Amino acid sequence: MGRSRNLLWFPLVLGSLVAGEPPAQPLLWRATKAEANSPTIHLLGSLHVGRPEFYPVQPQVAAAYAEADLCVFEVNLAKAASLWQAGRLMLRGRLEDGKTLQDVVSEQTWTDLQACAARLGVPMLVLGPLKPWLCSQILTAAAVVQAGYDPQTGTDQHFFRLAQQDQKQVAALESVGQQLNILQQALEPLGEKVLVQTLEELADLKESLGKLAASWRTGDEKELAKLLREMEVDDEKAYALLISDRNTKWVPKLEKLAVSPRPVPPPPAEGEPEPPPVPTGPRHLFVVVGAGHLVGEDSILELLRQNGWTVERE
Repeated sequence: MGRSRNLLWFPLVLGSLVAGEPPAQPLLWRATKAEANSPTIHLLGSLHVGRPEFYPVQPQVAAAYAEADLCVFEVNLAKAASLWQAGRLMLRGRLEDGKTLQDVVSEQTWTDLQACAARLGVPMLVLGPLKPWLCSQILTAAAVVQAGYDPQTGTDQHFFRLAQQDQKQVAALESVGQQLNILQQALEPLGEKVLVQTLEELADLKESLGKLAASWRTGDEKELAKLLREMEVDDEKAYALLISDRNTKWVPKLEKLAVSPRPVPPPPAEGEPEPPPVPTGPRHLFVVVGAGHLVGEDSILELLRQNGWTVERE
């Protein structure tokens, strides 16, 4: 598979078309330092969509979450789900000057798009005013849902809800606006090409994602790294925007969070019970990011190792 084609669905559904049970060995790593009282950073490679049968998670993942006093995600998922953010995305992806998608793509692409939209049940009234890059993302999302997968059962959503329920501290590595900027900067310059490639990919989605799905199902980090290297050769700029540049920015944030003081809860109102005491000792982070950020030579794991962390697979 060429990198440019993989790139279309990579930010949205890394390994999402996985059949059956989650991997026997999850994509979970522990990072520590040699000095006494070192903080611990657990990093879990996530899927952004899933199925109910993916749960409960493996025991080592459940244990890492239970030990954590701070859960870290790519973005604040409560904010990402707001109608305001959906509106921002649609504004970014609308064509200007009264143009429609039919005006900016070839006749063949327009014909293929109508057929794909009909197959997925996406109204052309929705797609018509959009730029090719946003149209491609909406079609991909619809195809994933049609295949029986749900963003609400993705790994990140699962643990974000659990952290809120358990009243754990939550942090984000970037804002929703920053993430939208990155996606737009990576895909919009591809123009009609991004839509053409999406239509080709969605015509036989399971086959085109088979290698990546299998590598996630078996927890095969080497195969994931190989697929990412193929992507890097074909489209270096987009790969850097979506993966490597973000890894470089995220590692200092993780290290800062690992030594940050725990928040002290406000005193209780009259008649309310005292909050539990603030834990002492080194911090324990549970980090959930897309699995593509945890494999390869420029992964978060390698950058942590370069900064003196010992990183081991669990």
